[in-house]
Amino acid sequence: MKIGVITFHGADNYGSVLQAYALTEYLNDKGYDAEIIDYYFEHDYRQYKPFRTYLYSRQPKAFLSDVFSYSVHCKRIKNFQNFRKEFLKLSSVRIGASDGWQEIASYYDCFICGSDQIWNLNCTNGVCGPYFLDFVSGKRKIAYAPSMGDYLLLDNDREKMRKALEEFYAISVREASMIQMLEQLNLPISIQTVVDPTLLLKKEDYIQGLKLEKMVSAGKYIFVYILGGTKAYGNIVNEAKKIAKQNGLQIKYVFDNNNAMIKNIGFDCSGCNPREFVSMIYNAEYVLTNSFHATVFSIIFKKNFTSYARGKSSGRITELLSSLGLEERFNLESNGCIIAINSYDKVYQLLANMKIESMIYLENALNVEGINSNE
Repeated sequence: MKIGVITFHGADNYGSVLQAYALTEYLNDKGYDAEIIDYYFEHDYRQYKPFRTYLYSRQPKAFLSDVFSYSVHCKRIKNFQNFRKEFLKLSSVRIGASDGWQEIASYYDCFICGSDQIWNLNCTNGVCGPYFLDFVSGKRKIAYAPSMGDYLLLDNDREKMRKALEEFYAISVREASMIQMLEQLNLPISIQTVVDPTLLLKKEDYIQGLKLEKMVSAGKYIFVYILGGTKAYGNIVNEAKKIAKQNGLQIKYVFDNNNAMIKNIGFDCSGCNPREFVSMIYNAEYVLTNSFHATVFSIIFKKNFTSYARGKSSGRITELLSSLGLEERFNLESNGCIIAINSYDKVYQLLANMKIESMIYLENALNVEGINSNE
Protein backbone atom coordinates (compact mmCIF):
# COMPACT_ATOMS: atom_id res chain seq x y z
CA MET A 1 0.00 0.00 0.00
CA LYS A 2 1.33 3.43 -0.97
CA ILE A 3 1.07 6.01 1.81
CA GLY A 4 1.60 9.73 1.37
CA VAL A 5 2.76 11.56 4.50
CA ILE A 6 2.50 15.35 4.78
CA THR A 7 4.32 17.25 7.51
CA PHE A 8 6.87 20.03 8.15
CA HIS A 9 9.73 18.03 6.63
CA GLY A 10 11.16 21.03 4.76
CA ALA A 11 11.87 23.12 7.86
CA ASP A 12 15.56 23.36 8.75
CA ASN A 13 14.66 22.26 12.25
CA TYR A 14 16.07 19.10 13.84
CA GLY A 15 12.81 17.94 15.39
CA SER A 16 10.79 18.55 12.23
CA VAL A 17 13.10 16.60 9.96
CA LEU A 18 13.75 13.75 12.40
CA GLN A 19 10.07 13.12 13.15
CA ALA A 20 9.41 12.98 9.41
CA TYR A 21 12.28 10.52 9.01
CA ALA A 22 11.06 8.40 11.94
CA LEU A 23 7.44 8.04 10.80
CA THR A 24 8.27 6.97 7.25
CA GLU A 25 11.03 4.66 8.48
CA TYR A 26 8.61 3.00 10.88
CA LEU A 27 5.91 2.57 8.24
CA ASN A 28 8.30 1.18 5.64
CA ASP A 29 9.76 -1.22 8.19
CA LYS A 30 6.22 -2.53 8.71
CA GLY A 31 5.95 -3.33 5.01
CA TYR A 32 4.14 -0.24 3.72
CA ASP A 33 5.40 1.92 0.88
CA ALA A 34 5.45 5.32 2.58
CA GLU A 35 6.99 8.53 1.37
CA ILE A 36 6.80 12.19 2.25
CA ILE A 37 4.82 14.50 0.00
CA ASP A 38 7.34 17.20 -0.85
CA TYR A 39 5.08 20.15 -0.10
CA TYR A 40 6.98 23.41 0.21
CA PHE A 41 5.13 25.58 2.71
CA GLU A 42 6.55 29.06 2.32
CA HIS A 43 4.83 30.70 5.30
CA ASP A 44 6.53 28.48 7.88
CA TYR A 45 9.77 27.69 6.07
CA ARG A 46 10.67 31.33 5.47
CA GLN A 47 11.87 31.62 9.07
CA TYR A 48 14.83 29.39 8.16
CA LYS A 49 16.09 31.56 5.30
CA PRO A 50 19.44 33.36 5.79
CA PHE A 51 17.68 36.72 5.62
CA ARG A 52 14.21 36.85 7.16
CA THR A 53 13.14 39.98 5.32
CA TYR A 54 9.50 39.64 6.40
CA LEU A 55 10.59 40.47 9.97
CA TYR A 56 12.70 43.56 9.40
CA SER A 57 9.95 46.21 9.37
CA ARG A 58 8.67 45.28 12.83
CA GLN A 59 11.86 43.73 14.27
CA PRO A 60 14.86 45.73 12.96
CA LYS A 61 17.26 43.80 15.22
CA ALA A 62 16.42 40.63 13.27
CA PHE A 63 18.52 42.00 10.39
CA LEU A 64 21.59 42.30 12.62
CA SER A 65 21.03 38.82 13.97
CA ASP A 66 20.80 37.46 10.42
CA VAL A 67 24.03 39.23 9.42
CA PHE A 68 25.94 37.85 12.40
CA SER A 69 24.49 34.35 11.89
CA TYR A 70 24.76 34.29 8.09
CA SER A 71 27.55 31.71 7.83
CA VAL A 72 25.86 29.38 10.33
CA HIS A 73 22.51 29.69 8.53
CA CYS A 74 24.11 28.87 5.17
CA LYS A 75 25.90 25.88 6.69
CA ARG A 76 22.66 24.66 8.23
CA ILE A 77 20.68 25.04 4.99
CA LYS A 78 23.23 23.03 3.01
CA ASN A 79 23.49 20.32 5.68
CA PHE A 80 19.73 19.92 5.95
CA GLN A 81 19.38 19.71 2.16
CA ASN A 82 21.98 16.95 2.06
CA PHE A 83 20.31 15.08 4.92
CA ARG A 84 16.90 15.18 3.23
CA LYS A 85 18.46 13.94 0.00
CA GLU A 86 20.16 11.01 1.73
CA PHE A 87 17.71 9.97 4.44
CA LEU A 88 14.19 11.14 3.54
CA LYS A 89 12.05 9.32 1.01
CA LEU A 90 10.34 12.18 -0.82
CA SER A 91 7.76 12.30 -3.59
CA SER A 92 9.26 12.63 -7.05
CA VAL A 93 7.82 16.14 -7.50
CA ARG A 94 7.78 19.16 -5.21
CA ILE A 95 4.32 20.56 -4.65
CA GLY A 96 3.55 24.27 -4.37
CA ALA A 97 0.57 26.03 -2.86
CA SER A 98 -1.78 25.19 -5.73
CA ASP A 99 0.05 22.91 -8.17
CA GLY A 100 0.02 19.14 -8.52
CA TRP A 101 -2.46 18.17 -5.83
CA GLN A 102 -4.75 16.17 -8.14
CA GLU A 103 -1.84 14.02 -9.24
CA ILE A 104 -0.75 13.49 -5.63
CA ALA A 105 -4.28 12.56 -4.56
CA SER A 106 -4.52 9.86 -7.23
CA TYR A 107 -1.03 8.45 -6.65
CA TYR A 108 -1.36 7.20 -3.06
CA ASP A 109 -3.78 4.72 -1.51
CA CYS A 110 -3.87 6.39 1.88
CA PHE A 111 -2.73 9.66 3.47
CA ILE A 112 -1.28 10.61 6.85
CA CYS A 113 -0.83 14.14 8.16
CA GLY A 114 1.61 14.62 11.03
CA SER A 115 3.48 14.90 13.15
CA ASP A 116 4.86 18.31 14.22
CA GLN A 117 2.92 21.56 14.67
CA ILE A 118 1.05 21.37 11.37
CA TRP A 119 -2.20 22.20 13.22
CA ASN A 120 -0.73 25.20 15.02
CA LEU A 121 -2.69 27.90 13.23
CA ASN A 122 -0.16 30.51 14.32
CA CYS A 123 2.49 28.64 12.31
CA THR A 124 0.25 28.07 9.30
CA ASN A 125 -1.51 31.46 9.35
CA GLY A 126 -4.91 29.84 9.76
CA VAL A 127 -6.25 26.47 8.63
CA CYS A 128 -3.86 25.31 5.91
CA GLY A 129 -5.75 22.87 3.69
CA PRO A 130 -2.96 20.47 2.69
CA TYR A 131 -2.09 19.79 6.35
CA PHE A 132 -5.72 18.74 6.83
CA LEU A 133 -5.60 16.63 3.64
CA ASP A 134 -8.20 18.77 1.87
CA PHE A 135 -6.89 17.58 -1.51
CA VAL A 136 -7.96 13.99 -0.76
CA SER A 137 -11.38 12.67 -1.71
CA GLY A 138 -12.68 9.11 -1.41
CA LYS A 139 -9.51 7.80 0.26
CA ARG A 140 -8.55 7.26 3.87
CA LYS A 141 -7.33 10.27 5.85
CA ILE A 142 -5.36 9.66 9.03
CA ALA A 143 -3.84 12.08 11.51
CA TYR A 144 -0.78 10.84 13.38
CA ALA A 145 0.37 13.05 16.27
CA PRO A 146 -0.13 16.53 14.82
CA SER A 147 0.33 19.28 17.37
CA MET A 148 -1.28 22.66 17.87
CA GLY A 149 1.69 23.89 19.89
CA ASP A 150 0.63 26.72 22.20
CA TYR A 151 -2.28 27.74 19.97
CA LEU A 152 -5.65 28.03 21.67
CA LEU A 153 -8.59 27.34 19.36
CA LEU A 154 -10.47 30.56 18.66
CA ASP A 155 -14.20 30.75 18.01
CA ASN A 156 -13.77 31.88 14.40
CA ASP A 157 -11.51 28.88 13.67
CA ARG A 158 -13.72 26.17 15.17
CA GLU A 159 -16.05 25.73 12.20
CA LYS A 160 -13.17 25.77 9.70
CA MET A 161 -11.34 23.09 11.65
CA ARG A 162 -14.46 21.00 12.14
CA LYS A 163 -15.08 20.93 8.38
CA ALA A 164 -11.43 20.13 7.76
CA LEU A 165 -11.54 17.13 10.10
CA GLU A 166 -15.04 15.70 9.63
CA GLU A 167 -14.00 13.26 6.86
CA PHE A 168 -10.98 11.80 8.73
CA TYR A 169 -11.00 8.07 9.31
CA ALA A 170 -8.77 8.28 12.41
CA ILE A 171 -7.41 11.17 14.46
CA SER A 172 -4.62 11.09 17.01
CA VAL A 173 -2.72 13.98 18.55
CA ARG A 174 0.61 14.43 20.29
CA GLU A 175 -0.51 16.32 23.40
CA ALA A 176 -3.39 15.35 25.67
CA SER A 177 -4.26 19.03 26.04
CA MET A 178 -5.45 19.02 22.41
CA ILE A 179 -8.16 16.45 22.98
CA GLN A 180 -10.36 18.75 25.04
CA MET A 181 -10.10 21.48 22.40
CA LEU A 182 -10.92 19.15 19.51
CA GLU A 183 -13.78 17.52 21.38
CA GLN A 184 -15.52 20.91 21.23
CA LEU A 185 -15.84 20.35 17.47
CA ASN A 186 -18.25 17.40 17.97
CA LEU A 187 -16.47 15.20 15.46
CA PRO A 188 -17.97 11.79 14.66
CA ILE A 189 -14.89 9.86 15.85
CA SER A 190 -12.94 9.69 19.09
CA ILE A 191 -9.46 11.20 19.42
CA GLN A 192 -6.49 9.68 21.22
CA THR A 193 -2.95 10.64 22.10
CA VAL A 194 0.03 8.87 20.57
CA VAL A 195 3.79 9.20 20.96
CA ASP A 196 5.86 11.48 18.79
CA PRO A 197 7.08 9.54 15.71
CA THR A 198 10.69 9.74 16.92
CA LEU A 199 9.69 7.46 19.81
CA LEU A 200 8.34 4.76 17.47
CA LEU A 201 11.90 3.79 16.57
CA LYS A 202 14.30 2.06 18.92
CA LYS A 203 17.85 3.10 19.78
CA GLU A 204 19.16 0.41 17.42
CA ASP A 205 17.04 1.73 14.56
CA TYR A 206 18.76 5.12 14.76
CA ILE A 207 22.23 3.60 15.16
CA GLN A 208 21.73 1.51 12.03
CA GLY A 209 19.56 3.86 9.98
CA LEU A 210 21.60 7.01 10.60
CA LYS A 211 24.93 5.15 10.71
CA LEU A 212 25.84 6.36 14.19
CA GLU A 213 29.20 5.45 15.70
CA LYS A 214 30.68 5.73 19.17
CA MET A 215 33.29 8.51 19.21
CA VAL A 216 35.66 7.09 21.83
CA SER A 217 38.69 9.17 20.88
CA ALA A 218 36.88 12.52 20.66
CA GLY A 219 36.88 13.19 24.43
CA LYS A 220 33.99 13.20 26.86
CA TYR A 221 31.62 16.15 26.68
CA ILE A 222 28.33 17.76 27.64
CA PHE A 223 25.96 18.52 24.80
CA VAL A 224 24.01 21.79 25.02
CA TYR A 225 21.18 22.55 22.62
CA ILE A 226 19.27 25.81 23.06
CA LEU A 227 16.36 27.00 20.96
CA GLY A 228 16.00 30.75 20.52
CA GLY A 229 14.21 33.46 22.38
CA THR A 230 14.28 32.35 25.99
CA LYS A 231 15.31 33.69 29.38
CA ALA A 232 16.80 30.28 30.15
CA TYR A 233 20.05 30.97 28.24
CA GLY A 234 21.95 32.09 31.30
CA ASN A 235 20.78 29.23 33.49
CA ILE A 236 21.58 26.57 30.91
CA VAL A 237 24.99 27.97 29.99
CA ASN A 238 26.03 28.51 33.62
CA GLU A 239 24.91 25.00 34.52
CA ALA A 240 26.88 23.56 31.60
CA LYS A 241 30.01 25.42 32.69
CA LYS A 242 29.71 24.18 36.27
CA ILE A 243 29.16 20.55 35.28
CA ALA A 244 31.99 20.66 32.73
CA LYS A 245 34.46 22.16 35.19
CA GLN A 246 33.56 19.88 38.08
CA ASN A 247 33.66 16.70 35.98
CA GLY A 248 36.50 17.45 33.56
CA LEU A 249 34.25 17.51 30.51
CA GLN A 250 34.26 19.49 27.30
CA ILE A 251 31.18 21.31 26.02
CA LYS A 252 29.69 20.92 22.56
CA TYR A 253 26.76 23.14 21.68
CA VAL A 254 24.26 23.91 18.97
CA PHE A 255 22.44 27.21 18.90
CA ASP A 256 20.06 28.51 16.26
CA ASN A 257 20.78 32.23 16.58
CA ASN A 258 23.75 34.45 17.26
CA ASN A 259 24.14 35.04 20.99
CA ALA A 260 27.29 36.28 22.71
CA MET A 261 26.37 34.55 25.96
CA ILE A 262 26.94 31.08 24.55
CA LYS A 263 30.02 31.82 22.47
CA ASN A 264 33.46 30.58 23.47
CA ILE A 265 32.25 28.06 26.05
CA GLY A 266 33.29 25.04 24.02
CA PHE A 267 32.96 23.57 20.54
CA ASP A 268 30.38 25.37 18.41
CA CYS A 269 28.56 22.75 16.31
CA SER A 270 25.74 25.07 15.19
CA GLY A 271 24.51 24.35 11.68
CA CYS A 272 25.32 20.63 11.86
CA ASN A 273 23.09 18.20 10.00
CA PRO A 274 20.37 16.16 11.77
CA ARG A 275 22.48 13.00 11.74
CA GLU A 276 25.33 14.82 13.49
CA PHE A 277 22.83 16.31 15.94
CA VAL A 278 21.58 12.85 16.94
CA SER A 279 25.14 11.55 17.06
CA MET A 280 26.17 14.27 19.52
CA ILE A 281 23.38 13.24 21.90
CA TYR A 282 24.26 9.57 21.39
CA ASN A 283 27.88 10.19 22.39
CA ALA A 284 27.32 12.77 25.15
CA GLU A 285 27.93 12.23 28.85
CA TYR A 286 25.19 14.68 29.74
CA VAL A 287 22.61 16.73 27.81
CA LEU A 288 21.19 20.14 28.71
CA THR A 289 18.40 21.46 26.50
CA ASN A 290 15.14 23.36 26.22
CA SER A 291 14.13 21.29 23.18
CA PHE A 292 11.43 18.63 23.13
CA HIS A 293 13.20 16.45 20.58
CA ALA A 294 16.61 16.73 22.24
CA THR A 295 14.83 15.52 25.38
CA VAL A 296 13.31 12.65 23.38
CA PHE A 297 16.66 11.51 22.01
CA SER A 298 18.25 11.78 25.46
CA ILE A 299 15.61 9.30 26.64
CA ILE A 300 16.03 7.02 23.62
CA PHE A 301 19.78 6.81 24.23
CA LYS A 302 19.33 6.54 28.04
CA LYS A 303 21.30 9.68 28.78
CA ASN A 304 21.50 11.71 31.95
CA PHE A 305 19.95 15.06 31.06
CA THR A 306 18.22 18.20 32.21
CA SER A 307 15.37 19.82 30.29
CA TYR A 308 14.49 23.48 30.68
CA ALA A 309 11.49 25.70 30.12
CA ARG A 310 11.01 27.48 26.81
CA GLY A 311 8.09 29.84 27.22
CA LYS A 312 4.71 28.43 26.25
CA SER A 313 6.36 25.48 24.50
CA SER A 314 7.37 23.82 27.77
CA GLY A 315 4.08 21.93 28.13
CA ARG A 316 4.95 19.13 25.74
CA ILE A 317 8.28 18.55 27.53
CA THR A 318 6.71 18.39 30.99
CA GLU A 319 3.89 16.17 29.68
CA LEU A 320 6.40 13.70 28.25
CA LEU A 321 8.56 13.69 31.38
CA SER A 322 5.54 13.20 33.65
CA SER A 323 4.25 10.29 31.57
CA LEU A 324 7.62 8.55 31.98
CA GLY A 325 8.19 9.33 35.65
CA LEU A 326 11.04 11.73 34.85
CA GLU A 327 9.58 14.93 36.29
CA GLU A 328 12.72 15.60 38.32
CA ARG A 329 14.75 16.09 35.13
CA PHE A 330 12.92 19.38 34.46
CA ASN A 331 14.85 22.45 35.64
CA LEU A 332 17.08 20.15 37.68
CA GLU A 333 19.61 22.01 39.85
CA SER A 334 22.78 19.94 40.06
CA ASN A 335 25.30 22.39 41.54
CA GLY A 336 27.83 21.07 39.07
CA CYS A 337 27.23 17.39 39.78
CA ILE A 338 26.08 14.83 37.24
CA ILE A 339 22.88 13.57 38.82
CA ALA A 340 22.34 10.17 37.26
CA ILE A 341 19.07 8.49 36.44
CA ASN A 342 19.29 5.39 38.64
CA SER A 343 17.63 3.10 36.13
CA TYR A 344 15.87 3.44 32.80
CA ASP A 345 14.05 0.12 33.30
CA LYS A 346 10.83 1.67 34.63
CA VAL A 347 11.05 4.51 32.12
CA TYR A 348 11.34 2.08 29.23
CA GLN A 349 8.44 -0.03 30.52
CA LEU A 350 6.20 3.03 30.61
CA LEU A 351 7.46 4.05 27.17
CA ALA A 352 6.83 0.55 25.81
CA ASN A 353 3.18 0.74 26.90
CA MET A 354 2.78 4.15 25.24
CA LYS A 355 4.40 2.87 22.05
CA ILE A 356 2.17 -0.20 21.93
CA GLU A 357 -0.95 1.97 22.06
CA SER A 358 0.45 4.15 19.26
CA MET A 359 1.37 1.16 17.12
CA ILE A 360 -2.08 -0.35 17.57
CA TYR A 361 -3.61 2.97 16.54
CA LEU A 362 -1.59 2.99 13.31
CA GLU A 363 -2.31 -0.67 12.63
CA ASN A 364 -6.05 -0.14 13.00
CA ALA A 365 -6.04 3.10 11.03
CA LEU A 366 -4.15 1.46 8.18
CA ASN A 367 -6.29 -1.67 8.12
CA VAL A 368 -5.52 -2.91 4.62
CA GLU A 369 -8.77 -4.82 4.15
CA GLY A 370 -10.82 -1.67 4.75
CA ILE A 371 -8.71 0.36 2.35
CA ASN A 372 -8.77 -2.26 -0.38
CA SER A 373 -12.56 -2.39 -0.17
CA ASN A 374 -12.64 1.40 -0.74
CA GLU A 375 -14.01 1.92 2.79
